[in-house]
Amino acid sequence: MSNADIRGRFVWHELMTTDIKAAGAFYPKFTSWKTQSWDKDPSYTMWAGAKGAFGGVRTLPDTARAAHWLPYIGTP
Repeated sequence: MSNADIRGRFVWHELMTTDIKAAGAFYPKFTSWKTQSWDKDPSYTMWAGAKGAFGGVRTLPDTARAAHWLPYIGTP
């Protein structure tokens, strides 16, 4: 994929939550998402679909009050 193809597109979606295991069990119940560990850091859980990984789940920092999604937008 060239830089022009990703400019302005959502390229990664990351959920920050206090319970990664529960999120990994909840979302696949009504989506086609699967979870997989990242080979470079097995503690990081990635969301994967038919075309491969498209996001991840990470632990919510202690300073945050509620779980939230972080969208990443592509730039060149």
